[in-house]
Amino acid sequence: MSSWLTMAISMPDLTRFAANQRSKIIGQLVLPFGYLSIGFLGVMGSVMGIHLANAVVIDPVLLTLITQSPILSTLLLLPLLIETFAVNTLVNLLPPGYDISNLYPKRITWFKGVMIAIIVGLAIGAWSFLGSAYGFMVNWLETYGVALGAIVAVNTADYAIVKRFNLDIDSLFMSNGKYRFLKGFNPLAFISFGVAIAIVYPPLLGWVDIPLLSALDPMASFIISFCLYLLLTRWLKSYSGI
Repeated sequence: MSSWLTMAISMPDLTRFAANQRSKIIGQLVLPFGYLSIGFLGVMGSVMGIHLANAVVIDPVLLTLITQSPILSTLLLLPLLIETFAVNTLVNLLPPGYDISNLYPKRITWFKGVMIAIIVGLAIGAWSFLGSAYGFMVNWLETYGVALGAIVAVNTADYAIVKRFNLDIDSLFMSNGKYRFLKGFNPLAFISFGVAIAIVYPPLLGWVDIPLLSALDPMASFIISFCLYLLLTRWLKSYSGI
């Protein structure tokens, strides 16, 4: 779910050039089936890995290297290398490029935003998160998934429930439009996000023992942030941009 949240939060940038809402819906209908099929292949691959390596190996690269010859490993892993590069180029760089450009659009173009994102990724050593499959899934995905769950919840609640899929397009480009909120910030969104992660992170980090929250992780932060944002917008409509 955490890996999907990165796509969900970037979907406005990935679909901004779609002709209409219908084309967006049709284009995304295949995604759940794609994820389901990949999950099925992952389960089958793990079963075959246990048979071949006599161990549970969830890293496809490591499984290939320990079960196949060097030549065959190269042939099998080359498509994975190309796919990883293609996905990172599109999904992981296109949205940050727009986000960074929006910080100062007069000076930062989308291409410059992409270059800044690349530099930041290199500076923090982003590849280190892939050092182990377990560390990537448990430590990295769960950690940022909780934060993204709360953010996506605010976006979903605001657009789908509060604004009922209606936006004032002109106001989006006005410095003092209805979406100015409070000095350019939506305090209700920040409160919802902050409360959600403050509740969910302690069990995740092992500070307190709440099994239910530890098991749900991103879903828990999503539900808490979603419900809290709806309650706050009902009580404090002057800050909601309705």
